Amino acid sequence: MSACVRGFILTVCVYLSANTAAVAMLAPPTNVHLSSYNLDLVLRWGPANGTDDDITYTAEYRSVFHDSFSRSFSNYTRVCENSASLLCDFSRFITVFGTYQGRVKAQRGDQTSVWVESNSLTPDKHATIGPPSVSLTSTGTSLEVLITEPRFTNSHLRDVYGSFTYNISYWKSGEEEQVKHLLSEQQNRPVLQDLDPETEYCVRVWVQVQTDRGHNPTESSEPVCRRTLRGEEPPWVIAVVMVVVAAAVVTMVILVVVYWRPVYHFLFPRVALPDEFKEFLSGSSGCVASEPVREVCDQVSVVAGVHTEEEQEQCPLEANGRNHSCDFTEEEEE
Repeated sequence: MSACVRGFILTVCVYLSANTAAVAMLAPPTNVHLSSYNLDLVLRWGPANGTDDDITYTAEYRSVFHDSFSRSFSNYTRVCENSASLLCDFSRFITVFGTYQGRVKAQRGDQTSVWVESNSLTPDKHATIGPPSVSLTSTGTSLEVLITEPRFTNSHLRDVYGSFTYNISYWKSGEEEQVKHLLSEQQNRPVLQDLDPETEYCVRVWVQVQTDRGHNPTESSEPVCRRTLRGEEPPWVIAVVMVVVAAAVVTMVILVVVYWRPVYHFLFPRVALPDEFKEFLSGSSGCVASEPVREVCDQVSVVAGVHTEEEQEQCPLEANGRNHSCDFTEEEEE
């Protein structure tokens, strides 16, 4: 009787072992793990060892609940099925404050592998925080750093983390070994002051988040560089310039008040110019060339006068150095 029982048990074990080997003949996925970047939740894995390209995968997740003494699990929820991808995104189905676990199996037709479970993960406590967006604005010898917080998948930085800090590193271009640091607590527009004028500085920023398990891992932004402007003039120079300008304005006002009447009469005289001058100045009239004078000629005959000796004695041509005029009677030559 005992021999029969042992034979029956042996037969059942061999049968179950053969069927299990037939069903689970595929190698399972490798390196299965949950990860979170900017508060998403993604299950990743590597291909099964020795499998072909026609392998597909099915992935699921479940919630993990913790209390003071134990933890419990919800049922698995299937998200990805018969997928050729090596990842499955659970971000649409979770909250950033929950704790989750995933699992995946490989399959090819009727053949399948065993389920492989991942680590458990809480996004707000374990997520890697990506880099913020950074730009710079020059204001004299200062640089204003304009920071845009990282984009989160399910929420916003300020909604999830009540306390965070922007860690700012800056240095002169080409002198990265002499880096300086500035902490800006939740300020998106910090200012780097007292920099050298007309000098290029580079800036790198990352978010520092404090949780009950310490600091979340973060990634820094790419370096952004900008040149400062020329330094501002000292205050005493600005004061002197303002005093000089004010004195010049007051002097001009006084001159206008005192001499406005002579200046007005000079610009607008009371005596009117003659019309000829006005026409000449306005250019309405000018010198017009006159026509050439025409010569008028008449024939003239000259007859020498005949004088007697008595007339010459009475009217000499020159007496005592003085000129005298005499009337002569001209006889026209017949």
